[in-house]
Amino acid sequence: MIMTVVFYLVGLTLLLVMAYVLWSGVGRRRPAIARAFALVVLAVAAWIAWQLFEVLF
Repeated sequence: MIMTVVFYLVGLTLLLVMAYVLWSGVGRRRPAIARAFALVVLAVAAWIAWQLFEVLF
């Protein structure tokens, strides 16, 4: 169980950093595409957060 929690926390952290990078300015030519990818990454991060919640409680 501890390894599962660590795996989810590391994955969640990496996804949130990736979403921040995509949202904040990667792809200056086409910011709408970068923000769309950031929203997809945030959706996956929300799913992982939900899985973490289920594991913990």
